[in-house]
Amino acid sequence: MMRALSALGDTALLAPTSLLLLAYLAALRRWPDLRALVVMLAAGLGVTLVSKLLFKACGGAIDVVDLNSPSGHASFATLFYGSLTIMLVSGRSRGIALAAGLAAAALVFAIGASRVVQGMHSSEEVVVGWLIGLAGLAIFLALRRPAEVRPLPPVPLAIGLALAIIVVDGRHFSPEHHIGRIARKASAALDICLPPQVTNLKLGAARTMR
Repeated sequence: MMRALSALGDTALLAPTSLLLLAYLAALRRWPDLRALVVMLAAGLGVTLVSKLLFKACGGAIDVVDLNSPSGHASFATLFYGSLTIMLVSGRSRGIALAAGLAAAALVFAIGASRVVQGMHSSEEVVVGWLIGLAGLAIFLALRRPAEVRPLPPVPLAIGLALAIIVVDGRHFSPEHHIGRIARKASAALDICLPPQVTNLKLGAARTMR
């Protein structure tokens, strides 16, 4: 169950489905939503990457919290499912919007919790991922055209997401190893945070597969 939930927030699934969603918005000529989604994803995923680099280089120096790599699953899931829900409920009744919002929040929470249960991330790392995702959603809401009240047709989206889940079939993609290597090189080259040898020991003892 935890692996299945975790897979719903994996880059292996959310990267292609995000591209499909962008293509769908283009086909419907929903340019404000398309632009807002592109900016949100670029900002949210960019901040996630930079945060991972910083925390992998300096996280071991912070003893009061368990932070070595903010959860990309938590941030990406918040960005994708949050923005998708917003577009699906636009113009619908308040009751439907509330129910859909609660369902999306429950899914995002379950994905984050699955990462902690599996030992892939600490609770602090998941919370940071959620905060990055929420900041991205704020950008998305700010950039959308206020007059846009048409909800997205849900059936094509449901079919596309179901097909993507079947094709991906629980595959996992993680850039953590490469991010950690870049962070260690940057820490050594720029002489920031922990000494390189201590950083290597800290990160070597930490989770290597997330």
